Amino acid sequence: MAKMKKHMAFAIMALTGSAMAQSTNGVQIYGIADVALTHISNTGGNSRTGLDSGGASSSRIGLRGREDLGGGLQVGFTLESTVDLTNGSAGRSTSFFNRESTVSLISKDWGTLKVGRQLDFLNVDIGVPDAAPIIQGGQAAGYAGIAGAPVDVHIGGYQFDNTVKWMKTFGRVTTGLLYGFGAGTETKGKYVHGAMINYIDGGLSLGAGYTKDNFSPSNGPFAREAFAVKGMYVTGPWMFLANYYVGKDPESKAQIKPIELTVAYNFSEKVRVGGGIGVARATNKTGEKATLTQPFIGAKYNLSKRTHLYTMASLNTTSDKDAAPSTVGKPGGALFGTSTTDQQTVIRVGIHHRF
Repeated sequence: MAKMKKHMAFAIMALTGSAMAQSTNGVQIYGIADVALTHISNTGGNSRTGLDSGGASSSRIGLRGREDLGGGLQVGFTLESTVDLTNGSAGRSTSFFNRESTVSLISKDWGTLKVGRQLDFLNVDIGVPDAAPIIQGGQAAGYAGIAGAPVDVHIGGYQFDNTVKWMKTFGRVTTGLLYGFGAGTETKGKYVHGAMINYIDGGLSLGAGYTKDNFSPSNGPFAREAFAVKGMYVTGPWMFLANYYVGKDPESKAQIKPIELTVAYNFSEKVRVGGGIGVARATNKTGEKATLTQPFIGAKYNLSKRTHLYTMASLNTTSDKDAAPSTVGKPGGALFGTSTTDQQTVIRVGIHHRF
């Protein structure tokens, strides 16, 4: 049981990018430095080989801290920004702290109340990783995100401004609620709300989350309504994951329904291998349908507790390239390019360091 919990903790730590415990009454600088060499067989009719920042997880840097107020109450803050290691820029955003800028009240009795710009529940808070942080394979293609799919189903989470998030753990169950007040000076009728629940018992983890977005642009890249159900089971060196999402734009016909199945095996504390398949039923804005398929394999080798090498390969195909083309993405939703045929292969080798 202790070994099972160790594997579970490692999986979730890989997803969240936690490098070390956060100290009370102090400020911590933390982050992820991740860069990969990626080869794509077809993007815009040509092959592509180049360096990419965030091949497995988005590279980032942040500040966070807590102060003990006494009586079981703490206040905390998080300021986090994407970093593009290939050119030193703050990613693709015009906001510097684009990933998160929040202040929190943490109570042992009442849970955590977090206010500011932050992710919805569909990635980290559900408590079950997607395949990508496990074997560095699941986010190579865009079957579930901006890259090629009619809408992004928030598989890597989506940041919302002006939000309030509450989370509380009751034994093995964690629940959460989110509400956003909209953007700009006119917020009437513009809101976002969400909810989540997660259950953990030994090697079993189950989670579900929902986001309803009423202030992002209609027909934009992100699903204005998204739902996710995730499950993970760890037994000895084996890890099994199953994730199902539904994302849609209520004001158009665009929707995506991906399912991802993954098996991973730990040969030792240093070596993990795995593979899986992602299949998504896609409908574009005009109602045309296609099936996107991505079998993938991957491996990672731990150089230390905070640094690992990884490699992955996938074959991305579409049943109708005009309805939903085959494309390649990476964590954070960046799009490399669209294949001019109904398939493309991807090979990626990288290094990932948490600090």
